[in-house]
Amino acid sequence: MKPNIVCKEKWRILKQLMIASFIRDRISVCLQSLDSK
Repeated sequence: MKPNIVCKEKWRILKQLMIASFIRDRISVCLQSLDSK
């Protein structure tokens, strides 16, 4: 594999991880706001 392909793969995985953690944060915030009511 060419290095730039490996770099793209790592970047794609990194973006997916960032999106997943962002969604988890949003869900936890929503759950906390529901619990506080």
